[in-house]
Amino acid sequence: MRFRRKPEHFHLWLAWLSLAAVLAAFAAILAANAPRFDWDLPVSQMPAATLALGMSAAGLVFLTVVPLVRASLGLPATTRRSILVLILIVGCALRLSLFFTEPALEDDHNRYLWEGALVANGLSPYAVSPERARGAVPDSRLGTLVRESGPIVDRVNHPNLTSTYPPVAQAAFALAHVISPWNLSAWRAVSLVFDCAAGLLLIALLRQAGRSELWSALYWWNPIVIKELINSAHMEGVLMALVLAALLLLARKRHLGAALVLGLAIGTKIWPVLFVPLFLRPLRLRALPLLAAASALVLMCTLWLLPVYWAGFDAMSGFAAYARQWTTNSALFPLLEAGGARLLTLLGRPVEAAVLARMGIAVVLGAIALHQAWRPLADAEDLMRRAGLIAAALVLLSPAQFPWYMIWMLPFLAFRPLWGLLAVNVTVPLYYLSFHYMARGAYPVFSQYILWVMWVPVWALLALDIHAAVRLTRGNGANRVRADVDIAGAPPPRPQGSPDR
Repeated sequence: MRFRRKPEHFHLWLAWLSLAAVLAAFAAILAANAPRFDWDLPVSQMPAATLALGMSAAGLVFLTVVPLVRASLGLPATTRRSILVLILIVGCALRLSLFFTEPALEDDHNRYLWEGALVANGLSPYAVSPERARGAVPDSRLGTLVRESGPIVDRVNHPNLTSTYPPVAQAAFALAHVISPWNLSAWRAVSLVFDCAAGLLLIALLRQAGRSELWSALYWWNPIVIKELINSAHMEGVLMALVLAALLLLARKRHLGAALVLGLAIGTKIWPVLFVPLFLRPLRLRALPLLAAASALVLMCTLWLLPVYWAGFDAMSGFAAYARQWTTNSALFPLLEAGGARLLTLLGRPVEAAVLARMGIAVVLGAIALHQAWRPLADAEDLMRRAGLIAAALVLLSPAQFPWYMIWMLPFLAFRPLWGLLAVNVTVPLYYLSFHYMARGAYPVFSQYILWVMWVPVWALLALDIHAAVRLTRGNGANRVRADVDIAGAPPPRPQGSPDR
């Protein structure tokens, strides 16, 4: 009796399919348990601890993507293309499996639906808070929206505050309202389109950088990305699609287009303004293109600021509250705040310690952004690694470190998969334990102990990554002159037929 020979590279295919099956099982478990997160249930009855530990376990399994990709780099091109197709199909399937599920322990989508309705009906989300809207005259346009919204306006978090989302994000919310008013599925459809666009743009950037497209699995199969963008319906997919589109245009030397799309990204969430020095750096010796790109960015940022400015920065302003007091899930910021308080006590200054700490973080992030733009860019990979360092610094230093904020840096790990940053996939989902302990009156257990369990491994592994990079740099000291020439001028050509990295 003759046996059929196993296909070539069978063990790698089996590993990819096994990982896909395990991640699909995690998604299926979340989908099956989603009804237990129904809004009307008390948080104490919701399986918050199960969600946190399950997401953490999914993140740990997901990390096997890194050695899998590295083991697959030497495969024939046709096999790599087949694996990429598998990555895309499974990534889409994981997203669709959570499309109609109850959001688990998150309610930001209620604000998106409410503010999208305001914008679609010609009202400013910066001028009236949900709390104040509930007192509107019933027959007015605002009162009509309150009535039509049903329970949505009552479920908006921080109802005393106006919007914290810039105008481009508001346009995305309004688009969902136009598609189907007050419909979470309509918003998820908009978010899914942008999320898929971000994944495809990441593949294009990997091609531009000469890296294997298989690294896109770090985004397509990422449990945090899938849970936070689809189940929790956060808006980071819109943001990252615009950020990656701007970076792709910059990598292709379409500088004005890159500046315009970066302006749209800034209008979605403000932090991409940190990329401005990186975008303007290649134009330093070209006066007219530099003026055009800088003028476009200034004009667009002014347009985004005007409606917020006209509404005012009073006690009801969401922007003012976010800048002044938003602090969540960070182990580092309380230390900085305590250090600032001690310093202010010694100096006898009346400035709040939190304000001083935030100002210090802003200065450090600005310095990092300028430092990353100091040297000329070598190629697309150099661009993405520098942009990733800026995004990672923002995430690690931010006073608020929600799981969905990790998405700001996750696409960049396809270009520099540092274990210290990859570790957030395992540790940061423990954030959901805060709901478990808060519902039982034991929040200090989370804030005093679990926060350190979350962040100490990240910082420790990152320190090891930095140490390894320094040793590698010293070991390559003999090639430093040549490297400087490559950075300052054109990148050295890759050998013909060289494998993807």
